[in-house]
Amino acid sequence: MHPMPSAARLDPRRLILATLALAGPALGASEPPARHPALSGPSIEERILQMDAPPPNREPVRPDGSASGAGAAFREGSFLVSRRGRLQQRADGWWFHFDADAAGKADAPVAVHPSATLAGMLRLMESRREPTTFFLSAEVFAFDGRNYILPTHFTVAATTTHQPLPEPVEPAQPEADGGADPSAASLIRGVDRATARRREAPVATSAAAPAGPVVAEGEFFNLRRARGMPDQNGGWRVAFDNGTGDAGADAPMALLPCRTLGRMIALARSTREGLTVTVSGRVFLFEGRNYLLPTLFFVDYASAVGEIRSAQ
Repeated sequence: MHPMPSAARLDPRRLILATLALAGPALGASEPPARHPALSGPSIEERILQMDAPPPNREPVRPDGSASGAGAAFREGSFLVSRRGRLQQRADGWWFHFDADAAGKADAPVAVHPSATLAGMLRLMESRREPTTFFLSAEVFAFDGRNYILPTHFTVAATTTHQPLPEPVEPAQPEADGGADPSAASLIRGVDRATARRREAPVATSAAAPAGPVVAEGEFFNLRRARGMPDQNGGWRVAFDNGTGDAGADAPMALLPCRTLGRMIALARSTREGLTVTVSGRVFLFEGRNYLLPTLFFVDYASAVGEIRSAQ
């Protein structure tokens, strides 16, 4: 038998390798050293991307206004450009119905703010015997979950399906009554029908007439002191503080629905008789009455405190 080598004769390199082989499993089982939170967290660029990303499970706004939330299909401040559709009168005013697109889808109808542009569209409709289709551009407003539009420009779309074909022209022949001109007769019948429609149209009574002078459309009321209050028609109006004995005092004006009006109503509901405000806005004219589109307002807090206390 060969003698065992002594410890002095062992190669030091072999001892080191044997030691590392025995200590390997113990070193692999140990956890890596903890990193500093500043080094393990997301970077600044990643945080910016997280803030800019849309929230998860966000419900899109549907064109028919059936989405949960505000309910309005269009955002206030946006503009409709050359949208095709027709006007229809309802109990609460005039509405614009959009024509369907190539896929057969159409946006929900929107209420139309009264203005001189709307009056021009109605006059054009009265002068035509067939249904009138418009290309309408308008500014969009939102109030109480409903959209309203303020027409700014319109053109008449060419109609092919609803426009009647012209009657064939035949040579004139002698008649017993002297041979009346057919074209002249048709014109006379058209005038008679238009006159009959005007007679059947309702006439505004003196009670609906404004109490003060009518303001031309396009005027801008800047920082006018007034009192906002509900009217008999379910809307809201402002009565201006014109002073006493002023023969040229401005008549109260109905407020056109918009987001600014919604804020005003939220404050006015805390009082009994409305809220005293300083209001600015654009004036519009329709059928002899003025309407105000509020753009900003300031609450008269000195008067508001007394009104709120009296309501309590």
